[in-house]
Amino acid sequence: MKATFARWAAAAVIASVPWLASAQPLSRQEIENALRYEKRADPVFSVLPPASFPKSVRVEAARSYAVFGYNTPAVRVRMPALDNSAYAVVRFLDAKPVSADRKTLPHEIEQGIYDPETHSTEVRFVAADRKSLVPLARAVGRIAIRYPIEVRTTGVRAGSSDAQRLGISIDGPYVKYPEKSLGLPEASAISGAEPIRAYDAAGKRLERYDSVQKWESADGVSRKTIAFWGPVASVRFDTVEKWSELEIPFDLPAAPKRPAGREGIGP
Repeated sequence: MKATFARWAAAAVIASVPWLASAQPLSRQEIENALRYEKRADPVFSVLPPASFPKSVRVEAARSYAVFGYNTPAVRVRMPALDNSAYAVVRFLDAKPVSADRKTLPHEIEQGIYDPETHSTEVRFVAADRKSLVPLARAVGRIAIRYPIEVRTTGVRAGSSDAQRLGISIDGPYVKYPEKSLGLPEASAISGAEPIRAYDAAGKRLERYDSVQKWESADGVSRKTIAFWGPVASVRFDTVEKWSELEIPFDLPAAPKRPAGREGIGP
């Protein structure tokens, strides 16, 4: 019964969205006419003095509050409450759960994603059966952070000399650019960070149309094409001007379990 309902629901969703049924991107005219605007505000970056960065980082033991995997033990790193944090490169090194006698417990590592609301990311210790909880006494390891203490945003208008110099071409809703030479920082789409953003002639930011994404190579240069919901008049893109590196060892007691009945409810 559940499987039948799932198939029916999936079919209903596809039928209600014409472009999903054909699995083909919309036409240029359809994308341009849609005119969808981004509801999120543009990022505002700050220049962070290198000496103050380590003081702005906090490492803590945590528990997952997700419905699935509720109370899974985790180690979370909170970074400065700045939009810069979306471009931070965070690695958890040798992270492991240990018993009271310091023996490593059986586990699997699950890497979390950046949370723009708390400016944090985490690693979780998951049991192999995905049902029980790893009975850790402490979590130990190191965290390596490469942090963008200075980010620069560059604006380019369609057809301008700057666009030509940078290798950026804008054609209606489509934007083609050389990824490597622009030096865009990496960011997860789920994090909400958009290293390259598009705007219409009135300066309103357009929403990204995710069904168009392709790469092509010519003269040894790889270029990426993406699309936005409307005709693009200009783009802005971010590059990191200065990085700061930090490595933090941690040896933390396990966080207390969250109470039953609060599954899916954040802290």
